[in-house]
Amino acid sequence: MLAHCKRNGLDRLDYLSQQVAYIRRFSDLLLIFGFNKETVDRVPLDCYVQVLFFSLRLNVKCLCVWIESLPEEVVRTLSRRRTATKLIGCYITNVWDAARVSKQADQTASLCCDIIRITSNALTVKDNFDLLRAVTVVDLLPISAFNWGALGRLSRCLNQVLSPVEHRSLVDNRAS
Repeated sequence: MLAHCKRNGLDRLDYLSQQVAYIRRFSDLLLIFGFNKETVDRVPLDCYVQVLFFSLRLNVKCLCVWIESLPEEVVRTLSRRRTATKLIGCYITNVWDAARVSKQADQTASLCCDIIRITSNALTVKDNFDLLRAVTVVDLLPISAFNWGALGRLSRCLNQVLSPVEHRSLVDNRAS
């Protein structure tokens, strides 16, 4: 991920801290730190964990943690060591099922996360309405649930917590 690479003679963690400092200096935006699931799955677990703990030292506002990719004890340790950083427990789903969403919310709350984020790719417009029905069971913590892709725009508009914002000039690797 970041720990094993060099860029212009700088260690990647140094580069990361410089970028966070730059964003803080020139922007008032909320800084949410995280990686996409594909990146997390490609790198060794120890590298991912190292970057997560490093981001706590940077005191970012929110830290996205892929719950199913980490041992529970790592998430609990992140929760104990944080100061003002909010933990966002992240999941990807293929089917919007209320029982599954409720189970994920329970697990996220038991790991002391502050917010739960569940995403999927919308294959039909109906997926947006399935999402709305599934998330009504969550009342333990704030939930950010939305679908990616052109058919998922409705869910991103109706989402009330940390809705993703995209600009067409940005390259988007997700299905559109």
